[in-house]
Amino acid sequence: MFLAIATLAVYGQVVNHEFVDFDDELYVTDNSYLKTGTSSEIILWICNFTNKQGAYWQPLTWLSHALDYHLYGLNSGMHHLTSL
Repeated sequence: MFLAIATLAVYGQVVNHEFVDFDDELYVTDNSYLKTGTSSEIILWICNFTNKQGAYWQPLTWLSHALDYHLYGLNSGMHHLTSL
């Protein structure tokens, strides 16, 4: 029980954190595919082997970010909470 409470106390704070300037622009905040594409366009973009956005092809990461954006928009706290 103590471990669960301690974990929530430490990691539960992520809902108050903002996006960071490391790679969140690439993946979420400045990603035009997430902001303007339809669901089918986003899926096709994610599955495209020639997708040059990012250092390497990572469809599960892109799919996770697309789902987060669809569910939460640009609510950074919820994106972080999902990543836990």
